Amino acid sequence: MAAGVLVVAAGAVFVTMKWVGPGEGAQPDGGRTTDSPNTVAPVAFSRQLEKDILTLPALQPEYADAARTQVGFRATGKLDMVQQTARADGTHVLRVWAEVQRPGMNGQLQNESVLLEVWLDAAGKPILDFAAADEFFRAAKEAGFTRPLNGYGGPGVSGLHDGYVIGETGRKWEKQTGKPMGELLALVWGAVRDHAKEQGWLDVQVGMTDEPRVLDQVKAQVELMKLYAHHAPWVNIGGSYSVHWDKNDPVEAGIREIFMTLKWSALNLHTQVDLDKAKEFGKELYIYNQGRTRYSFGAYQWAEMHKGVRGRLQWHLAALHGYQFFDLDGREPDTAVIRWGRAGILPTMSLPRCREGADDLRFAATLWNLAQKKKGTPAGDEAIAFLEGVSAQIGLNKNERPAGFMADEAFREECIARIVKLRG
Repeated sequence: MAAGVLVVAAGAVFVTMKWVGPGEGAQPDGGRTTDSPNTVAPVAFSRQLEKDILTLPALQPEYADAARTQVGFRATGKLDMVQQTARADGTHVLRVWAEVQRPGMNGQLQNESVLLEVWLDAAGKPILDFAAADEFFRAAKEAGFTRPLNGYGGPGVSGLHDGYVIGETGRKWEKQTGKPMGELLALVWGAVRDHAKEQGWLDVQVGMTDEPRVLDQVKAQVELMKLYAHHAPWVNIGGSYSVHWDKNDPVEAGIREIFMTLKWSALNLHTQVDLDKAKEFGKELYIYNQGRTRYSFGAYQWAEMHKGVRGRLQWHLAALHGYQFFDLDGREPDTAVIRWGRAGILPTMSLPRCREGADDLRFAATLWNLAQKKKGTPAGDEAIAFLEGVSAQIGLNKNERPAGFMADEAFREECIARIVKLRG
């Protein structure tokens, strides 16, 4: 189907709604996972209808405008155990991740070591080895990813400047080549753009900031962002942070300049002002770290998408802060939706909850698409009013279930009943 959610942060998972291939959507007969850890809800809807909606073979043109939302989990790069398991099976780590992300996630934020290491000759011509990156993007597409990959930590370019600022590395290249950083950006990213187009890479959202706090840091980041915007405007730059429009201190003023310079921003706290500013200035707005429940990925994400949020990122796919089977070690609680052992991947209960939510989002998007096609009919108008009512009941940035809001399964059943009616 056409819709989705994005994840932006180290080790995140994105969800972008899409039509999925056969077998990706349906669960075994007998029940669906709920937010109760050990409870299986009875199947209260048509299994065949579920199969029809979740396993449509291709994105239909009339639904293409709904393919706006990405959803996924953040994932760190040093996943040694996961990588060893993947390589022992003769597969790329992304293929392993794809198995645990199905059926809901259609994008990925991860830090696998696919950074293009940049070297420049005396004339400033970039020397790039694309072999590892080509393998990565082939594997990503084979695993079923269809939406942009978020480059927070990778994939991306390394060695041209120091992270989010020009830094000593960038100044060194300027001195050695006699070319300013803007010109070097155009040369390097031009070569990347041409190769990516030739090889059919997925688009990459390049992270250029991560919750800046200090004025000097903000200024240095803005300096580099503006060089990207002017000299390499095809690079899809963005970042994760929060912006305040009613504060006038220098740091907040600088962060507002970040918002105005980047193409996309992933915000944690977000308000209607943020949406209005994004619309006014042609920016894409994403959200991150909004919860790991079925409601958060389902009805809440529908409400956010309907209000104009383009995607969502969630911490975390596999990050561990200690021994994953002992929660009393005094460390930060583990937020991973998968763990691993000698036998391989061990999903936590958070993963099926998020998957169920992503499916709820699919049903809501399917209903909206059908209702829009039959707008002006009693059934079409009633379905539109139902989904708009859900969005109105769930306030912006309200990622906890409102008092009195229907249960997750009830939300899906309400969508399904209307889909059946619209299909006649």
